[in-house]
Amino acid sequence: MADERSVDVDEPTNPPPPTERPRVTCAGSRLSPVQEAWGAYVRHATRCSACRDVDQRCTEGAALYQAWRELTDAAFAEIGKRRP
Repeated sequence: MADERSVDVDEPTNPPPPTERPRVTCAGSRLSPVQEAWGAYVRHATRCSACRDVDQRCTEGAALYQAWRELTDAAFAEIGKRRP
């Protein structure tokens, strides 16, 4: 028989997790060209065995990386042209 000082083991000690999911971005939104190029490179590099092997070289991965670098350099150059 429990007295007033005992703990009810059926009572939850932690609050339940929130049931509301985080908001998802609109399906119509797009990433910047630099972000899309980086995503293309990462998608390829994480699935390609040659890209993951330090002793091998993948021409497709190198081309995707180079495309990302060129877009990044162009974006930085464009930012540098703007004056406040």
